[in-house]
Amino acid sequence: MRRDRRPQRYHSGHPAVSAATLGGNDHSTGIAVVTLAGPARDDAAAVAGPTADSAEISRAEASIRRHGLMGVDTEFITERSFRPLLALVQVATPDGIWLIDPLAGGAPDQPIWNCMADPAITTVVHAHEQETRFCIARTARPPASLFDVQLAAGFAGHRFPISYNALIGAALGRRAADSQSRSEWTRRPLSAAQVRYAADDVRWLLPLQRRLAGRLGETGRLAWLEEETALRLDAVSAQERGGRDGRAPRWRRLSGAGKLRPRSLEALRRLYGWREQTARLADSPVKRIAADPLLVAVAAALPRSIDDLLRIRGASDLPHRHRRPVLDVVAAALDAEDDALPCQNPDRPAARSEKALRRFLEAVMEAACTGGGIDSHLVGSSADLADLLRWQLARTGSEDPPKLLRGWRGELCGEEMQRAIDGRVALRIADPAADQPLATAPVPAP
Repeated sequence: MRRDRRPQRYHSGHPAVSAATLGGNDHSTGIAVVTLAGPARDDAAAVAGPTADSAEISRAEASIRRHGLMGVDTEFITERSFRPLLALVQVATPDGIWLIDPLAGGAPDQPIWNCMADPAITTVVHAHEQETRFCIARTARPPASLFDVQLAAGFAGHRFPISYNALIGAALGRRAADSQSRSEWTRRPLSAAQVRYAADDVRWLLPLQRRLAGRLGETGRLAWLEEETALRLDAVSAQERGGRDGRAPRWRRLSGAGKLRPRSLEALRRLYGWREQTARLADSPVKRIAADPLLVAVAAALPRSIDDLLRIRGASDLPHRHRRPVLDVVAAALDAEDDALPCQNPDRPAARSEKALRRFLEAVMEAACTGGGIDSHLVGSSADLADLLRWQLARTGSEDPPKLLRGWRGELCGEEMQRAIDGRVALRIADPAADQPLATAPVPAP
């Protein structure tokens, strides 16, 4: 069906697509205007399908602003460009579901991103990071009022991170359409299976939000969710601005980087920046320029000639036009002053003692998380435990407390881990058959 015609509507209890409608072709976008029957509000509301029609999108925006609420998901392609290519925007309100074509001219999806940046509108998503990046790119602002059902589920006792299908099954007893995640989402028109899958990606977001918000309200953990959401939005915003996100720089987190000497670390830092800039200018995925293991290998070898470079495994895959620039970057690192080089493994305690302490603290954290009904993967990682150890062992008082001692994490398990480091907590076997067999116990005062 052409975009300038009124969308057909189907009013059955299950998703239904007209084959004739899906086969209809719009010569400008190749995407049909389709309306499905299906729930945006449990099993009742109609679903509005793929469209770039301004009148239909205006109806979607009016519904969003009337309710102050929307569910959002996106389909995108990552393997062709520096930034993901947005191919479809799905929106749910209590009135229906709209599938919007962002590839059509005139940015028809812009009202959705404007709504996401509006503090008067709550946006419900599952695993928010990519939608947050799209919102920042389109409005220069992060989402203003975000409810991430994956994060909320973590605070409500579900494993973290939990997939969308697993969550709607566990929380609502529902099942989404079969996966189309490897579909070619830029090809028009979309197939019936793609439309059903895309609609189902937002179909259950609002029911999930109601269920999880109610649960967190009962347990007093809505404030924890709000705190964690703000932290994660700040981190993504910092990354998009090119700043630090509270973690080590990305080049330091590449596999093998921790074994490099300072001169090689400087080369890796420069090579990482060169790759980012080259990929951005070419609008290419960064790993098409050079894979992570190759960057680390080049930094370790510090080649001075093309012959040296090609003796590195994988370097022959580097396009000819990039070989000389790579050598120039390495040469700049070789010329850098010694006092300007990155530190090797800064502020690390002795490896053997750290390993033992980290294992002990990990068990303490697991026990505290089990007692609090929260998956430890939401709470912290091995790197967070290492940060806690470094801070605790330094005891300078000049740095802010690490992540595991702040906010809701401090309430849940940080204080217990600090007592454990001070020798005031012991571990005991509580139930050998349990998923988490260990529990903590206070150490009697001498």
